[in-house]
Amino acid sequence: MGRDLSKAQMIVLVIACFGIFLSGFMLFKTAREYKLAEDEYAALDKFTTKVDSTALAPMSLGPVAIEEEVTEELARNYNRADFPDIDVDFDGLAEINDQVVAWLVMESVDISYPVVQNPEEGENEYYLHHTFENESNSSGCVFMDWESKPDLSGWNTFIYGHNMKNGTMFGSLKRLLREDGLYESDP
Repeated sequence: MGRDLSKAQMIVLVIACFGIFLSGFMLFKTAREYKLAEDEYAALDKFTTKVDSTALAPMSLGPVAIEEEVTEELARNYNRADFPDIDVDFDGLAEINDQVVAWLVMESVDISYPVVQNPEEGENEYYLHHTFENESNSSGCVFMDWESKPDLSGWNTFIYGHNMKNGTMFGSLKRLLREDGLYESDP
């Protein structure tokens, strides 16, 4: 009977070792994917340039607004100070991924990412598991819902991104709840 117990212990030990190895491998794989995605998005920052807001012309909404009345309302309620002072090289970004539609910035929580949109009907899954450079990666990419208008002229625009455990992408939004005054500093 002692020998049967020894075999049972051996089986449990082998299973435990396999579980530890598998867990370690998965942790390593996840950390590696996080790092690759972080490096990719850091490299994309070269397509943005900080600009001096005092040198900018007054904001013009152009043909984006749906109706003239809406244009007047937007012009009254928004001014250049409401928007980040960056210039984005969308032509350069489009050479990497022609589905780029915007750049999302919220400086107070370190959000600065290109936004893509897959125009295929019902297709929101692709960018959950692919980066901006179309590399397979569980970190994914910040993307706009396929039904949203890419020129942001719709009444609602849905933008998705992962709540990353390492604080990147939308993982840093939790800071808005935890840090007093952070939201007020960058609404």
